[in-house]
Amino acid sequence: MVRYNPRMKVYFARHGQTPASREGFLADTHATLTDDGREEAWCAATALTKLLGGESLAKIIASPRQRTLETASIIARRLGIAEAHIATDERLAERDCTPFFGHAVADVFAQSEADLVRAGMEPLTSVQTRTETLWNELTHQPATGAVLLVGHNGNVGPLWHAAHPADQNVPIIAAHHVLRLQ
Repeated sequence: MVRYNPRMKVYFARHGQTPASREGFLADTHATLTDDGREEAWCAATALTKLLGGESLAKIIASPRQRTLETASIIARRLGIAEAHIATDERLAERDCTPFFGHAVADVFAQSEADLVRAGMEPLTSVQTRTETLWNELTHQPATGAVLLVGHNGNVGPLWHAAHPADQNVPIIAAHHVLRLQ
């Protein structure tokens, strides 16, 4: 068994803007990027290039949602990586908000976690568990180069907490809290 590899460099990029997110609504799983969203993905690739400082990117792992795959594809093209090398992992999928697709984000997340779950939304604890499981699996592999994860707002907190458990500046989202996505 490989122990935790602290030398592995892991980067995270959030998908670009979608028509629904531009208007403040929850997007369905097939949402694509707007022109601004494609530009954001290109800018993320430029920023990643600077962060890599000449180091190669060994792997891109994206949520299987259309908007993250489109973002990952733009980044891969910018870095000269074949799109065939983009892997998908369901654990990077956004929180399942199916009952609320098309609803205003502010209205949805003004509800309690218990009410959201009763209405069919995936519990935050589920998102945390699957995201942290991915992190633990990824960081216990031998380092073969830097890795880019392409996901959603809801991945940021669990990934950060998994990577920096002692960092008190990052909130741990309990099941009774809801993170407002903007």
